[in-house]
Amino acid sequence: MSLSSQVADFFSVLGDRNRIRILGLLHQKSLTANEISSKLGGITLPALSYQLKKLEDHHFIKHQKDLQDGRKKYFTIADNHISHILNDAISHIQGGENCEDSLNCEENVEKMITQVI
Repeated sequence: MSLSSQVADFFSVLGDRNRIRILGLLHQKSLTANEISSKLGGITLPALSYQLKKLEDHHFIKHQKDLQDGRKKYFTIADNHISHILNDAISHIQGGENCEDSLNCEENVEKMITQVI
């Protein structure tokens, strides 16, 4: 697959409102599928499972099993690049400032991500 196809595929994953909302929630802290579902509201567990798989397959999120209860999976943002992309998208839409070439955009994302959820 060409690089342009990979980039197009990457951005197509971000083309779903529920996936953006999931990323916003996971930016704040690690959550289980049930916790995500209850915070989002209006999304069934099967639909959420599909969205989580799509995000995980494209390396937006990752999961870790609970060490005490091996049945629970906690989902987190895969890396700081995802936070940076969210920050830049929100800043661009709102006409805000850039992160000054830094991948540490936590303050900007924290302020704006609540508007996404």
